[in-house]
Amino acid sequence: MRSILAFMMVCAAILRAEGPSAGNEKNMKILPVKTAIDEGGKKEVTVLFKGSRRTIVQITLRDEGVLAAHTAKEPITIHCITGSGMMFVGTERDSVPLSPSTIVTLDPELLHEIVGTPSVSVILSKFSE
Repeated sequence: MRSILAFMMVCAAILRAEGPSAGNEKNMKILPVKTAIDEGGKKEVTVLFKGSRRTIVQITLRDEGVLAAHTAKEPITIHCITGSGMMFVGTERDSVPLSPSTIVTLDPELLHEIVGTPSVSVILSKFSE
């Protein structure tokens, strides 16, 4: 529960930082984050929010599913919501255990991979200028 509250506070801060919309109104959206891992395929990717300067996605890996090694052009934040997993970062594959409330920030172009051990659900926040 604290993990979800922390995530909601981060989202609210991001929304405030982005400022008014074109219509001079501030927008807020409560995102439908899943807090339990239910039945489904090995990898499920759900876009929760796509704005002009940020994208927020929930990624769920089941049954030792893998989000293959890749890089992102923008800085990203990974926030583990539920389950357990392992994140491997950089060419040396530094390992970061993922458990609820773990938050990892990554600079642009940093190689990373996530593996469910056995299943994990994370929120990916991608920021752009």
